[in-house]
Amino acid sequence: MSISITSSPDENTGKLLIEKMFNCMWNQQRPELADDIFSADVIIHTADGTSQGLKALEGFIIEMQTAFSNLQHHCHEIINNNNRVSARFSGQGTHTGTFQGMPATGRSFKFTGMGFYHIKDGKIIEFWLENDMSDFMAALEGSQSF
Repeated sequence: MSISITSSPDENTGKLLIEKMFNCMWNQQRPELADDIFSADVIIHTADGTSQGLKALEGFIIEMQTAFSNLQHHCHEIINNNNRVSARFSGQGTHTGTFQGMPATGRSFKFTGMGFYHIKDGKIIEFWLENDMSDFMAALEGSQSF
């Protein structure tokens, strides 16, 4: 007797959402795709605190894409466990616009990070983001070069 294991059509939803977030929304600079990826009342946890809602998320995305015109993310690993997904990523960019009150420096930077995402009904409803901001800020301040 053989046992057949079939995948549910939703089994890869989380992985596909994360790939779409990095490849399309971030790297192709298409913040309008946030509606397709995140729920309207998404909860966002970062080192700066917790915020909620698609408008807050879209504001952050636009701020980042405006301050760092060539911002690119590279997803190195995605672990999908039903409605929980984690991703390990890195990125780089050049500081070409104002960011959190800091005028453009023209300096390049690199960063690494991890995200933990909760998926429900085909969308990200909550996520926790951890980035290595110390290296990022040191690069912008000119005390580190890559």
